[in-house]
Amino acid sequence: MMTIRKSKLFKYSFSLILCELSESVLLFSGVFLFAFGHGEAIGVIGLLDTFLLCCFAIGNALADSYHNFYTRAKQNSRLPLAKSIFNRSLWVFLSQGFKVFLVTALLGVLLSGWMSSESIEIFIQSLPLLLVLVLVFFAGLSHHALLVGMGKLKAVGILALISIVVNTSLILGLQQFAGEVFDPVTMVLIAGICSELLWLILLRIHINSLLSGVEVNSAPSARLQKVIVKAGFLPGLAVFFFYLFTYLFMGYLTICCAASEVMYFSMVFALWSVMMAPANGAYEAALHLFSEEWNSGNLERFEAIKRSVTSLSFLLSLGVFLALSWVLIYTMPGDPYLWLILILLPLLALLNNRTKFGFLSLFVQIRISRYSSLKVVYAGIVILTLMAFAIFFQVNTLILILALLVGQATLCSLLSREICWSSFVIPQFLGLHGVNRGVSGG
Repeated sequence: MMTIRKSKLFKYSFSLILCELSESVLLFSGVFLFAFGHGEAIGVIGLLDTFLLCCFAIGNALADSYHNFYTRAKQNSRLPLAKSIFNRSLWVFLSQGFKVFLVTALLGVLLSGWMSSESIEIFIQSLPLLLVLVLVFFAGLSHHALLVGMGKLKAVGILALISIVVNTSLILGLQQFAGEVFDPVTMVLIAGICSELLWLILLRIHINSLLSGVEVNSAPSARLQKVIVKAGFLPGLAVFFFYLFTYLFMGYLTICCAASEVMYFSMVFALWSVMMAPANGAYEAALHLFSEEWNSGNLERFEAIKRSVTSLSFLLSLGVFLALSWVLIYTMPGDPYLWLILILLPLLALLNNRTKFGFLSLFVQIRISRYSSLKVVYAGIVILTLMAFAIFFQVNTLILILALLVGQATLCSLLSREICWSSFVIPQFLGLHGVNRGVSGG
């Protein structure tokens, strides 16, 4: 049986894990720093986090699709085409970021008009700064996808580490020296905008030096650009609806539940985002490896990569969970309800890792319709489970975690029947006819 050493895989994916951590720190730092002594702030920051995850779902899926293309373009020595696609990608990312922001913000405004709370009102007032943060992040993703696709993982990791340090330092500095000037929510947003803007500038500088000697393809295919966007949009839309549900659930908690329940959900959700950072980084590394092997026709390596990445990402997620749990032990030692929720998170992480890389297998094959349909099935299972629990119990964070466990367990079963490497037929990603057929037919 072919195996891949986890130590080698960890070194390969470490830079991408750092990049995912930079995104998670943006979500977690505000929740943890303001969880105590800022009653309304924790609810608003929880809304901000779930709002950003809705936007990030589309952005990350779009970046994965471009990353998938850039890797295959590099393998086929099509750098002029890759540069042409990259030059046009910035406006694609910005337009998609603006659209997803408008949709998510509109739902927040409608929620405030239906049943309002102080947290939702503060959140609505923060939308202008939030728009700037989303657009800067999407612009950075267009550059990040190219660097990862070209295999410049060390540079990606260094830039992500700089972003983490800048974001954390700014939040601590603003809290220490400008606490009387800015409210906690504004501090988190200003720190996020500054760190993401610096990340974008450094990415641009590195890419300019990387592509300085590459000629631009004078007539890149508009159809190819549409195929890349469509291949990323449908998977992103499926994840978007999941995070949209958590966004609305957070709004429900701020309106209908006690402040303590809002704090529980915000902390658990932020902790979950940090726990999943290693899995998301390993996912990007696996996408890069899968794209290379798929392009080379080495199907026999797929299962070995999937098995090694799945176990590595779970071990890293578990390590992050244990490390952060020590912090919570000292801050909230006698809270059995919170700890009951936290005990379930490693099991949810295990199931999530298995389904994540099952979905990656479908994504690399460009079986987008099947990918999206399974996401819809997952959402339906979670919603039906929540409705069943709601008959007997009040819906809260614990009930949501249990519903997610049921949904993930069902997905594991469905995906295990879906993945059969021996039956794969390899399409050429750069052959437009084959790609378009794969996107439309699944």
